[in-house]
Amino acid sequence: MSGGGLMNFEVNLAPFREPRGFIKVLQWFFAILAFSTTVSFTTEFGFTLPCPVNNGTQVIRQTVEYPFEMDHYPTVKVDKTCVAGGLEIVFFGNARSDAQYYVCTGVLSFLYAMIGGVLYLLYEKVYQTNNKVPLIDFVVTLVLAIFWISAIAAFGKGVSTMSHATSPSTVYEYNHHKQSTLPEFTRIIEPSYSKLVVSILFGVINFVLWTGNLWFLYKETTWFESIMKHTSGGGGHSSSNI
Repeated sequence: MSGGGLMNFEVNLAPFREPRGFIKVLQWFFAILAFSTTVSFTTEFGFTLPCPVNNGTQVIRQTVEYPFEMDHYPTVKVDKTCVAGGLEIVFFGNARSDAQYYVCTGVLSFLYAMIGGVLYLLYEKVYQTNNKVPLIDFVVTLVLAIFWISAIAAFGKGVSTMSHATSPSTVYEYNHHKQSTLPEFTRIIEPSYSKLVVSILFGVINFVLWTGNLWFLYKETTWFESIMKHTSGGGGHSSSNI
C-alpha cells in the first residue's frame, strides 16, 4: 500500500501470539468488567418504621447506586399520623470521589488497551522501528499500574464507607441521635455489596495484568537493549583479556 502516515498499515497478528499482545487483550477485557460492574451496581436498604400514633407501619426504602452520594439522597418525611410531631429520616456518607476514580482508571485502561491493540495489529512495524513508541507504551502501562493499585485502595475504602452509612442500624443510630422520638426499626432490609467486592477483585486482576506486562514491554525498549549490549560487550571484553 502506497502512502504514509496512518494509511500505511499492515495487519499483523504476530504480537498477539506474544505475552505483550495477549496480555493487552486481557487488560482490555478486565478493564471493562471492573468499571461496568461498578457503574451498573444497585442495591437496596430499608426498614419498617412502627407508627405509635395509628398503630400502623411505614415502609422506608432507599436504592443505592453509582456514584454513591448517600448524603444527597432525599430526606424521608414521616407524617404526624405515624409519629407524634412528625420527623425526617436523613442519610449520610459519600463515596463518590473514590468510585469515580476507580471507574476513571478502568475507562482509561480500556481505552489505552484498545489503542495499544490497534497499534500492535496494524502498526507493528512502527512499534519495532520507532524507539520512542515502545518507551511510551512502557511508561503509560507503568502509570496505569500505579493508578490501579491506588484506585483499588480508594474504592475499597469507599465500599466500606457505603456499607457503614447504608446499614439500617447505622441509619437508625444516626437519626435517633438527632431525634430521640424515633421508634425502633423493624424488618430490616440489609444492602448487599458482594457485586462491588467482585468489582474490586477485577481491579486486582487488572493491577496484576498491567504490572506483569511491564517486563515484556521493557524488553522491547532501548533501555533493555542497551543493558543487554553492555552486558554482552562486558562479557566479551572480559573473555578477550583472559
